[in-house]
Amino acid sequence: MIVVFGLLALILLFVYRIYIKNERIFRLVERYKGMKINKVLLFFIIVLTPVILLLLAGTITVYLNGGKILGNEINGLLE
Repeated sequence: MIVVFGLLALILLFVYRIYIKNERIFRLVERYKGMKINKVLLFFIIVLTPVILLLLAGTITVYLNGGKILGNEINGLLE
């Protein structure tokens, strides 16, 4: 559990340094100015995509190999 939260924090720090601190997010806002996408939605896309992919990868691994998710025992498909 500590490793997962550590990875989440590392991903968020990485995304913050690349996109937000270096102001690349504002270049993306300018690029998509013609579309109806606002800055808040763009922030959510950039920050939440790596986090969702990390959680999805863990969930798929548990479903394939077996294990526990939220106290429910799951028999893996590859067992």
